[in-house]
Amino acid sequence: MTLAEVITVGLVSRRFFQGNIEIARMFLHELGYISNILSKSKLKRRLHNVPSFFWHLIVAHLSYQVEPCSKGFLIDSFPVSVCYNVCSNRRALFRGQKYIGTPFQKI
Repeated sequence: MTLAEVITVGLVSRRFFQGNIEIARMFLHELGYISNILSKSKLKRRLHNVPSFFWHLIVAHLSYQVEPCSKGFLIDSFPVSVCYNVCSNRRALFRGQKYIGTPFQKI
């Protein structure tokens, strides 16, 4: 396998298979994208030996393609109630009106 094929398996596994290299390896092999595939352990060793320069280059290229030099930002200010009177799971633990609407972590 070439270095490009090794990087492709890593990117496909991350993008489509939640980082599962084995499923991505079998997927690319069965569809004929990569003909001579390495075993799982050899592929993992090759992935870990890819120089970090290549990964930084790929991430920089992909991030530029996704959003090229945007200077805007987004503020999320949608009000959401924390808990309801009838839906609270901890209602038996904390009784009284002062605990209604209070996050459990702040009690």
